[in-house]
Amino acid sequence: MKNKDFVTRVISSVILVAILLLAGLVGGFAILIFCVVVAFVGMKELYMAVGLYDKNAKDKKDNMLAIAGMVMCIIYFLMSGTFAPLISARSFAMKNAFPDSLSGYIEITDMIGLVNTLSYLSASALYVFAVITVMALIYVFTFKRFDFKQVSYAIVGALYTPLFVTSIFLIRCLNGGKYLFWLIFISSWICDTCAYLVGCNFGKHKMAPVLSPKKSVEGAIGGVVGSVIVAFIFGYFVQHKLFSGNNYATEYMIICLVGACFSQVGDLFASAIKRNNDIKDYGNLIPGHGGILDRFDSVIFVAPIVYVLSLIIL
Repeated sequence: MKNKDFVTRVISSVILVAILLLAGLVGGFAILIFCVVVAFVGMKELYMAVGLYDKNAKDKKDNMLAIAGMVMCIIYFLMSGTFAPLISARSFAMKNAFPDSLSGYIEITDMIGLVNTLSYLSASALYVFAVITVMALIYVFTFKRFDFKQVSYAIVGALYTPLFVTSIFLIRCLNGGKYLFWLIFISSWICDTCAYLVGCNFGKHKMAPVLSPKKSVEGAIGGVVGSVIVAFIFGYFVQHKLFSGNNYATEYMIICLVGACFSQVGDLFASAIKRNNDIKDYGNLIPGHGGILDRFDSVIFVAPIVYVLSLIIL
């Protein structure tokens, strides 16, 4: 990598981490807006990669499936934004609805997490139904303009980024979410960095030679181990010692162990789509990194895993 490209990549990384730090600290609508940007731009990049969206298309109707998906993405997050204050209000009400004498029988914060999860699952099920219905209607009433393969791409694109990325917002809403939020990026970006460093120095056995020749088994293992170590440091020295929070170092290690494995699946999944469509990057929004999907491919896969494991383990 040239020095200029490396400097550009570092500057972009610093700015990106600063944005994440701000959103993570503020929470609420700051995280929601962050999720909207990642989901919407990521969906647009995916649609462009598979040929469903072309801003220079002669016939704008050829973009109909992609536009429908992006509009539904915005509607989905507008609904999330509408219900965000209700989630907070309901959480506050539930905390004060039960007397202290019940504390031995029920953990109120667990109930809040359960209620929010059930609400999310219900909304997601409705969204899935709406996406499939809308795409089916476009397919039927514009028959022969799109084939079933294109409709399938449109459905997957409309579900992939919004549903997975919403988990970032849900994690931040959990009790201790300001700490749990960072497990997503420890499982993905730290894993990616450690895998790269170990792979460059010790990689001998190719993990996916056809899809990604530079990735090695040694690198993958190094990525997982690196994430686990950083998770322990974060849980014990940062959360517990520095901020006098609960010591969840062991639990964080387990979450990041599983999360790091899924992050590499997400990375390879995004790479496979690029290879199938003969493109190097999904975009150029983030200088030195490419598009949103180039930087958040593993994050998108990891977020639901971290959310579910947080509910189960913590």
